[in-house]
Amino acid sequence: MEARDRLHQRGRSHADERRLPARVQLLFETPGARARMAGHYLQLEGALAELIAARLGIDDHADLRPRMLSAAILGMLRVVTFDWMRDGAEGLLVDRITARFEEMRRIAAQI
Repeated sequence: MEARDRLHQRGRSHADERRLPARVQLLFETPGARARMAGHYLQLEGALAELIAARLGIDDHADLRPRMLSAAILGMLRVVTFDWMRDGAEGLLVDRITARFEEMRRIAAQI
């Protein structure tokens, strides 16, 4: 299933897609919004690390790998979003994110 199809299955509309660049730009340019976003990212990083640890059957407090992977994923999302905005928000952000996840997978397989 294409990323665009998954996005629309989640109830997103074309109007939502058109408004996303303005919302993202507001988040990046407004100090208060950026601070709140950073706080949300920290919470998300912890929750994602717990999910990764559970999937791997390890303790995320004793093993750094889940937290490191979580931080890498969220860092990638931030960088890809900045890149998308710099490129004029062309195409769907979810398509760009999906492509970068595939790229990360290929890079990790080479290590």
